[in-house]
Amino acid sequence: MTDIVFGIDLGTTNTVISYFQEGKTKILSDGAFKLIPSKVYFSPENKIYCGNYIPIGAKDVINSFKIEIGNQDFSIMRNNKIYKLSDILNLFINHIKILINKKFPNLSIKSVITVPSNFSDTQREILREAFINNNFNIIRIINEPSAAALSYGLNQNENKKIMVIDTGGGTMDITILEKDDNLFEVVTSIGLNDLGGNNFTQVIVDDIIKKNPNIKECDTLFFSGQRMKEKLSYLENFQINLKPHL
Repeated sequence: MTDIVFGIDLGTTNTVISYFQEGKTKILSDGAFKLIPSKVYFSPENKIYCGNYIPIGAKDVINSFKIEIGNQDFSIMRNNKIYKLSDILNLFINHIKILINKKFPNLSIKSVITVPSNFSDTQREILREAFINNNFNIIRIINEPSAAALSYGLNQNENKKIMVIDTGGGTMDITILEKDDNLFEVVTSIGLNDLGGNNFTQVIVDDIIKKNPNIKECDTLFFSGQRMKEKLSYLENFQINLKPHL
């Protein structure tokens, strides 16, 4: 089999795995899903679940761990055991490897991974080592906005400046790139590692609680707020039934 290079976007909220085959870019599906929730769950029986395999209604799910990369003080306790960020990263990246090996068994996993543009060298190295520890062959690390601009600009004939606004689940980047023939140069790039879609969702959740004091904050309410946010991206109004509260 010809070598396949995988593009991996480990996002704060969801992870996507793509690959190039037969002249086309394809998304590696996990069953019926193309999005892999960036989440890890330890059951009371100490079984570990990741992504789409986490049971519905599971509590104390570990999510948004990407924004903690570089935080040396991060630790979390599950079933009387303390896990560091490196442990959580290894568990989730191993899950990614298993998904790839299901479709492409015994294949050396050559990969390009994307990171927020303002990730420090330390943060990039932490993520790189986590992938290498799971037997990934990392060819290159690309800034997320640069990857988006490349995808767009390669199909454009004219030379131009391209601004990419990348709002992820927990980060936001703005990058301006200049295209000259098939060469891309980053003109400027700024970003925040503590602002993203989850913060917008939280505003909706806070507003619901403010207007309905009988409702308490919980995972279910956050997921409902997230759904509302997504629908309001293209609808003027959207109603949702918050059972059993409303």
